Amino acid sequence: MVCVVLLAACGSSSRHEISAAGAWVRFTPVNAAAYVTISNTTADADALVSASVPSSVADKVEIHQTTTSEGDMMGMTMTSSVDLPASFTLTMKPGGYHFMLTGVHGAPVVGTTVPLMLTFAHHAPITVYAEVRA
Repeated sequence: MVCVVLLAACGSSSRHEISAAGAWVRFTPVNAAAYVTISNTTADADALVSASVPSSVADKVEIHQTTTSEGDMMGMTMTSSVDLPASFTLTMKPGGYHFMLTGVHGAPVVGTTVPLMLTFAHHAPITVYAEVRA
């Protein structure tokens, strides 16, 4: 009986998870911006708390949100985390949430990928490969 309960528990957890897809990054001579779609298909809220790339790519990765103030002035605000409610998809894109890579060490070749590790408050980290775009 114990084996049946353990097998049932193992089979039920794989359908609901936090996943990431569609990652891409654009480099400039000074910095880079990376984007990804993160889906939380679990029944529990979580939060994206940080991201990183290899030190050979950039010194630091920050989570930013593009903002618009009075007078339609656009800017960016650094944030310490992004909430991921249960059954929620966050699409990071230009003009919204994005990762800002600072201290960039040259730009990888367009069409190659850069590993981007995403860290969450409760879920195990996920590494996605962001396509370098022009």
